[in-house]
Amino acid sequence: MTARLTADNSTPRRVLPTLVLAQLAGTSPWFAVNAVMPELQQAYGYSETAVGTLSSALQLGFIAGTLVFALLALADRFSARRLFLLSTLAAAGCTLAAAIAAGLAKGLPMAAAMAAAKDYVTASISAAQDRRIGGGSGPLHHFHAWW
Repeated sequence: MTARLTADNSTPRRVLPTLVLAQLAGTSPWFAVNAVMPELQQAYGYSETAVGTLSSALQLGFIAGTLVFALLALADRFSARRLFLLSTLAAAGCTLAAAIAAGLAKGLPMAAAMAAAKDYVTASISAAQDRRIGGGSGPLHHFHAWW
């Protein structure tokens, strides 16, 4: 079966919707602070202005990463496959680090926080494979506990 092409017969029609959905999925973590802020405010007494501070810090991380990719011309120097692999590994590492930090914030000793974080990441990888989330090797299903 052949893909339907655009009017100029050069690009399959599914490319633009795929890019739009990928962009939406890629930028959705920018708004993650809004989802968890009420719980953080209740647990730690954060003020209303902390939402802006935390959101800005998260967005700054995304912008810094994009800037590093652009300044180092990584997309021109390495294959897309290698960049996706390294980005996936970095994201998994950040998820593990965030899970450890969450355990420490809850008052767990370091060993217990690390064990809980490892269990969380392992379960996230397993759940992603069960639900066919993402592609390639090792996508994480961060919300596996809920669905």
